[in-house]
Amino acid sequence: MTEDRRVENSEKDVRRRNKIIQIALILPIIGVLLFMTPIIDVFTGSDGASTAGGEGDSSRVSRLVIYIFGVWGLLIVCAYALAHFIRFSFGDE
Repeated sequence: MTEDRRVENSEKDVRRRNKIIQIALILPIIGVLLFMTPIIDVFTGSDGASTAGGEGDSSRVSRLVIYIFGVWGLLIVCAYALAHFIRFSFGDE
């Protein structure tokens, strides 16, 4: 009975470890996809909100800068949380 419970717990640990590894591998891919969106928008110029005085370009650039730094900060927070979780979950092995 105790051995069955031990095997079941070790299987849960293996599944949890695999899930965390998958999340750690997917996080950079998500970051690349999130950064590609504004870069493609800069080169295609698909915003269409430009005015005659050029004010549309400056607001577009400021929104782009806010977006890039926001995504960057979000990726840093996610990576920190993931590293923190990995360290305390599997640090004893």
